[in-house]
Amino acid sequence: DLADPSARHRRPDTPPPLADADMGELRRRMHAKAGVVRDAAGLDDLLGWLDDAEARVGSARPLIAARLIAAAAAARTESRGGHYRSDYPDARAPARSFVRRGPDGRPMIVQAP
Repeated sequence: DLADPSARHRRPDTPPPLADADMGELRRRMHAKAGVVRDAAGLDDLLGWLDDAEARVGSARPLIAARLIAAAAAARTESRGGHYRSDYPDARAPARSFVRRGPDGRPMIVQAP
């Protein structure tokens, strides 16, 4: 493949790479919407952009990782550690949660009992 010389060395089930321009946009959006200060509106916007990006370029690994981070951040409705939810400024009692792949392939957040 002349457009992507590394394609001939890639296994068929390997996710596609992310172009430099898309990686730059992903970094900018992650910093702006899922950085130290975050809120539901920004995280929802980020998750919507990730949907669009995956539809356009496929399930590239950086997009998968970003979706896991954004979904976990959206599920946590409190401020904890170094991350501050401007819409949920208070901390609650610590709770353990796990991020798993749901039946639809999307992240699923499960709270431990």
